Amino acid sequence: MKNLVKLLVATFFTHGLIVSTYAQTQIPPRWPDLSLTKRDYQGNIQITDRTYLQNAIPQYPAVEFPASPPVRGVAYKRGNDIVIDFQFTYYSDYHLVGDLTFTAARLKSPGPNTNIGTKKFPIWTNPDEYRSMSITGGPFHADLTQGSVLSGTVTIQNVPNIVCVGDIEVKYDFPLIHPENGQSGNNGTWTGYEAWERLFVVDSDPTGLQTIPWADFLEFNCRWAFGAVGEADTYLKMTRGMHYSSRSAQHRLLYEPQANSIYDAWLSPPRIYNLGRLTYQLETSPWTTPDCRAFNSGLALALQSQGWYTNSIYLDAYEPNEGPQPEDQRGFNYWPLCRAGLDSSILSNYAPGSFNYHVIAFKASNPLTYDSAASYKFDMGGAIYMNPPVAWTMSNHYHNNSSGYGLISGTFPTSSGPYYPWLWPSLVDFTPTGLNPSNSGQ
Repeated sequence: MKNLVKLLVATFFTHGLIVSTYAQTQIPPRWPDLSLTKRDYQGNIQITDRTYLQNAIPQYPAVEFPASPPVRGVAYKRGNDIVIDFQFTYYSDYHLVGDLTFTAARLKSPGPNTNIGTKKFPIWTNPDEYRSMSITGGPFHADLTQGSVLSGTVTIQNVPNIVCVGDIEVKYDFPLIHPENGQSGNNGTWTGYEAWERLFVVDSDPTGLQTIPWADFLEFNCRWAFGAVGEADTYLKMTRGMHYSSRSAQHRLLYEPQANSIYDAWLSPPRIYNLGRLTYQLETSPWTTPDCRAFNSGLALALQSQGWYTNSIYLDAYEPNEGPQPEDQRGFNYWPLCRAGLDSSILSNYAPGSFNYHVIAFKASNPLTYDSAASYKFDMGGAIYMNPPVAWTMSNHYHNNSSGYGLISGTFPTSSGPYYPWLWPSLVDFTPTGLNPSNSGQ
């Protein structure tokens, strides 16, 4: 009888064997009652998410699959292999013998924002990208009777050595035979791949308030910083990626300077940041509209997730002989800017204006400033720039004579800078109230 058969004709059981026949090919039948019942990742970074915190569980369990609630993924530092202990469990009394061989692995990631429609009627999406990895370990011999467990360890190597996010997909062959009558089947993935956990690759060991990073936030900040390698590159790609909502075509950010910030309690110490609300909005809405406080404090947290300690500071102008007066909101004029969410390549999207105050991300060790909320028409030297500020010095971030827009006071105190150097003592609200969707305008 030929191996090729016609259109799907039947799916039936024979001595517990599931047999399916399809057009132009024959899928090896699968034995029922054999399941992959455990995946335990080794050497991964401990992470959590808002659902776990809402349930007063501080971090994910040691065994990632199965888990309740289900975990959103696993995190590894860039450059590390992925070691996984797995387990198959057999529930039938039908004797089976065979060998399990893992043959391939890959990472399925969201690609760049791509318009598959027209300029007038755009349809934005993120086409899948695939990066090959390798998987070693085995083969694993199975001699299965009722209640048997097949355990083993595999290692995924050649993991992309960049900040990235995507689904781990594996391919394996698992032929099994009933030795008493010679009946055979195959419980492998056949010609396709099987999706395992979501993978978040971060640049360095998470720090600060994101020492145990949130998986629901890593989903976005690993998209924003996709491809980054090293500290300077991560700062650059994260700032620009958050500004442009990189690899997140259907869940974008729009800077609203006059918005009521629903993500933080800026004027009510202890200063908190409702990361649960932000991630919920990002997941469920096509547009999330933070103000400068939420935007750039979110940038600071995103960089902490990637291993680079950053904070956010409050900018305001003051007279040199006055000194900082907390939150007097004297205000200052700013250079022409284009809000995140608009097309920064179009000059007409830039306009000057004034702030009562402004919040930016701040790297105190240098010190350098980062602002993902807006693209600036001019750089620090007055040349056309049209990008969000990255690694600008505080001493001339908002002041340049050639641009025509400086501090409203007209005097620039370079010794201390026109800003209040307040570091937020807490950027994340871990209380149930701060994370509960019912209290988050949902």
